[in-house]
Amino acid sequence: MNFINEYLTKRIFTINNISKFMIHGLISTTLYALWLEYHPKMGNVIFRKDSTGTKRFMYKSLIQFIKLSFSQLYMWTHLIDLNYIVFVSGYYLVTKYSHKFFERFAYKLTFS
Repeated sequence: MNFINEYLTKRIFTINNISKFMIHGLISTTLYALWLEYHPKMGNVIFRKDSTGTKRFMYKSLIQFIKLSFSQLYMWTHLIDLNYIVFVSGYYLVTKYSHKFFERFAYKLTFS
């Protein structure tokens, strides 16, 4: 049990890992917001016109849409490409494993 506590405190909860996690979370959420805004099925989720007719940044609608991924089944069946969890997981997989793909691809190009 002591080994697990040492591993968790030394490896996961370092300032460097927490800052990387926060930066990647901010980047993935920003990309998700842009994806929602310019998606052909949705659009106008974040930048909406208010009662005066001016376009405003509506962060509450983004937060509500993110909450739908955790609570509504249709986000998993009909709107999987707009699901926040799927988007962030895909971002994580691409950023974590893309360097391995490019290393193999570059290796094949140099020795073929």
